[in-house]
Amino acid sequence: LRSNGDNILFSVDSGSSSAVYIKSDGNVGIGTTNPGAGLELNLASGDGLLINSADIATIKMKATGGAVANWGFATTNLAAGDFGIYRSNAVGGDPITAGTAKMYFTSDGNVSINSTAPDLVGNTTTLTIGNSSGGGDGMLSLQSGWGNTTYGRMFASAGVFKIGNPQSNKLVLYTANLDRLRIDENGRAGWS
Repeated sequence: LRSNGDNILFSVDSGSSSAVYIKSDGNVGIGTTNPGAGLELNLASGDGLLINSADIATIKMKATGGAVANWGFATTNLAAGDFGIYRSNAVGGDPITAGTAKMYFTSDGNVSINSTAPDLVGNTTTLTIGNSSGGGDGMLSLQSGWGNTTYGRMFASAGVFKIGNPQSNKLVLYTANLDRLRIDENGRAGWS
C-alpha cells in the first residue's frame, strides 16, 4: 500500500506497478492508473468480471438521483440456470427482489419478453412475448432497415390473433419465394 500524492495504490510486490489504483476523485482502476469511471477494469486478457454466488448472482443498476425505475441482471433467480433482465416495480425499487423480468431466458434456451413462462410446444425453442405491465398487447413488430419503419406486426388482443401491416401497403403470404396470397390496402385479396 502506498500513495503518490492524493492517490492510493495497492501493489502485489515492492515494484512500481499497482494492482488497484484509487484516484483522489474516488474512481477505482484495476489495470489502469487513470480510471474514468467509478470502477474501470482494463485487462489484457481473461475474464473482466466474475461473479460467484452460492445463491442468486446479480448485477444491479440503481439510479439514486431521480424518479426512475432501476434495472438488473440475475441468474438462478426464479429457477436453477435461468437468466433474466429485471426492472423494479416501483420508482427507486430493487429490480431483483421487487421487480419483474422484462426478458427471461430459461436454462434450456427458451426466451420470453414481459413473461417468465415461454410458450413451449413439444421440444421447440420459443420466443414468447407477453403483455406489458400496463396491460397492453403482446406484440412482435418487424421493422425495415430503411428509416426504422414498422411493416409487420403480430399480436394477440382480447383473445384474437392478428397479423398485419400498419402501413398502407400490402400483406403478402408466400412459399418458395413466390407470392401465394396478397391483400392490398383496401382489403382486396388475390392469390396464385
